[in-house]
Amino acid sequence: MNAYRRFWGTISCRFRRLPVERSAIGGSPGWEESRQGMQSVGVAGRIAAVVAVAVAIVIVAVLLFAGGSGGYTVKADFINASQLVKGNLVEIGGEKVGTVDDINITSDGQAQVTMSIDDEFQPLRRGTRATIRQASLS
Repeated sequence: MNAYRRFWGTISCRFRRLPVERSAIGGSPGWEESRQGMQSVGVAGRIAAVVAVAVAIVIVAVLLFAGGSGGYTVKADFINASQLVKGNLVEIGGEKVGTVDDINITSDGQAQVTMSIDDEFQPLRRGTRATIRQASLS
């Protein structure tokens, strides 16, 4: 036990009671008087609050649904797109340039992949070749 005290030392704590105010639990007569000083919100204030909320909702909707990232869309047909899913990255030279938006099957059984490409990488040149590769850690 002595070695324990030499290593850790002794810790002493003192607790003291804090006074409880009666107003904190609603027992003070001053509580009623302070409540009388508050004013209720008028009709104009309520209308202003509703208008402010409506404006905020409209702003959020415009930011979410107005055109997205400003990129452009490219469609490419592949014989096999079995490992591809929506949201996969589109890369050029290892650099992320967009995402896969949609995958559909054409009438001749090919996979038509719709990709969003960032504006700074447009236009893709005529004859650009696209391949689907599995992401690798090596």
